[in-house]
Amino acid sequence: MELTLNIDENGRTAAPSSQQTSASPLILDYTTKSTMFPHDSFDEKFCKRLIQDCKAAASSDDLPMTFWLSARDEPRCLLEKLAKDIFAHHAVVVMNNNKGSKRAKNHHLGDMEFSNACGCEWWVQLRPSPNQKRINSNSKEAQRGIQFHWDKDETLRDVADVFVHPHLSTVTYLTDNGAPTLVFEESMPNERLLDKTAGTGIKGAFVSWPLRGKHLSFDGRLLHGAPSDLLRSSETDELRVTFLVNIWLYHKPLGIEKFPEAFLGRFSCVDDDGNGKHRKSAMETKTRIRPSNSSSNKLDVHVTKSSPNIRFCDFTWGLGDMLSIHSKLPVNIIRKERKMKEYDRNVAIRWDSNDFTFICIMRNPKRV
Repeated sequence: MELTLNIDENGRTAAPSSQQTSASPLILDYTTKSTMFPHDSFDEKFCKRLIQDCKAAASSDDLPMTFWLSARDEPRCLLEKLAKDIFAHHAVVVMNNNKGSKRAKNHHLGDMEFSNACGCEWWVQLRPSPNQKRINSNSKEAQRGIQFHWDKDETLRDVADVFVHPHLSTVTYLTDNGAPTLVFEESMPNERLLDKTAGTGIKGAFVSWPLRGKHLSFDGRLLHGAPSDLLRSSETDELRVTFLVNIWLYHKPLGIEKFPEAFLGRFSCVDDDGNGKHRKSAMETKTRIRPSNSSSNKLDVHVTKSSPNIRFCDFTWGLGDMLSIHSKLPVNIIRKERKMKEYDRNVAIRWDSNDFTFICIMRNPKRV
């Protein structure tokens, strides 16, 4: 197998040289932030339909873990439509005619046509999981939360030891329950030559507690997880349902295919009446399901060694065979924010030194 990839100075996949013309450039906002879906389009009834479909996708041993939807594909079910609309929300083109910017519409952006290598990888996560076979570990963290990892083309990593990441990673929360998503400002250690700002320590993190209708997005190169350690013991059994969409440009992850046609009957269509009728007619795609363009609020916390009224807890999480991450987190502030809606349950943390959070080589590595 031969695969040719163009990688830009930031370590992201770029358009092939033959396509790098005067066409309008496609841009994405790589800032870690959250937005909210409008309540009128993301109400409780709509979320129940999504959760029902997520449970169907997560319950079968016969289905792959993730699925592909090209920017050129028409969605065939409600989950695919949501994935396509999330792609369109983030895919923005700067017009060359000084008319501002436009978002993706079908498979065109202005005068640029998407290739099949542009699109989204989507999947669902339920914790606790209804199907233990779809979790790769028996650890408590895997059962209740999401282990820390970098999103990547998993097959390419396995066959060639090459790490290629999506441009954006996104999380859409369908419930208010479960562990928060924790995003560290850290790309993979072997990418530090591409990111001159990376140092030995991690200077920032973003904590996002689940909130129905909240949509979190961040640079697809960043380390993230959903540690159940941040939950109180009484909170670990509440069902956490999230819909994940990774935005890929100019590269389709190897081995990822569209959701199997034979299983589509399990899912809702956009024009369902909400009572479980599944139609095979063409999808009505005029009404987009999009989060707001305005960023949600966040509680900004600047942490120093002498910060008053902050209770720190030390955490260590494994990152595979050889690496681990050590973090000193202000747990009293993080846990308090779960019950607060003033900041949409978001906490942005800045550390003033490299001593608070860092990645290191494990002394006695164990395979996980």
